[in-house]
Amino acid sequence: MDKKTVLEFFWNKPESLPEQFNKACELYRQSPGKNQNIERSLNTGGYNTYNLQTVLHELQQCHGIKDIEKIAPAAEDSESLIENQLPEGDTQGDLDSDKKDDDQDEGQANKADNSNISFREEYPFLNAPDCPNELKILVADKLTAWKAYQAAHEQLAQGEVGTLVLSEEEKLALAKTATDNFARSEAIKAELDHYQEKKEVLGKDPIFRTLTLEREVAEMDNTACLAFIKSTASYKSRKLEKIEQAVSEEVKAKLQGELDGRLEKLALVNKKLGISNGQ
Repeated sequence: MDKKTVLEFFWNKPESLPEQFNKACELYRQSPGKNQNIERSLNTGGYNTYNLQTVLHELQQCHGIKDIEKIAPAAEDSESLIENQLPEGDTQGDLDSDKKDDDQDEGQANKADNSNISFREEYPFLNAPDCPNELKILVADKLTAWKAYQAAHEQLAQGEVGTLVLSEEEKLALAKTATDNFARSEAIKAELDHYQEKKEVLGKDPIFRTLTLEREVAEMDNTACLAFIKSTASYKSRKLEKIEQAVSEEVKAKLQGELDGRLEKLALVNKKLGISNGQ
């Protein structure tokens, strides 16, 4: 698998996201610099938005492709550009070196997504007085997730070349850590990008629900808290029945999310009242 083939994939990705995932995984499987444990984790997890982002990133890094190179050139220039992507004398070792440099740049705590631009330069709204506190918290979470991804990825790489002895269970755990934290980093980036473009909160990250619930509970008096505790048992019973009867996974996921939110709020109410292990 050569860089030219991978570039052509990035320039002509299938419109269907599952097809993108399948094709990217196919190319990654054939890439000499792949990480077998991440490959296995992707195969086990199958298609979802986060795994698609992960395999695209891994494929890009594996072949030393820079972000600007993923932009499709004009048709008349594409062949000459491809021919000049790998100057004579480049080797897989050179690509691995470039990959390591890129990873190091991207992991710096004050940089945004493999560039020399700080988060506050990339997302100037973070300096605004009306910036939601949740977004500022997410910036710190993104950096933490990226560092965790890098650490797991580095350990896996050491395991591949034999400088670190890892059991199969440890390799699978590290692969999951890498893919989960990369997905977390990308999900937070989506929140920041959306606010940058729309000046409104996307609100898909769990932090928005958690902080909203904390604010709601803070405003509840003891009477309201006790009433909430008392009604939760019947609420949970009804919701579980609906989940069992749901005909689609989408409906089940929606109902489960509502139940999870109720139980999360219950835990906060119990904490406020000093009740431990409340149900």
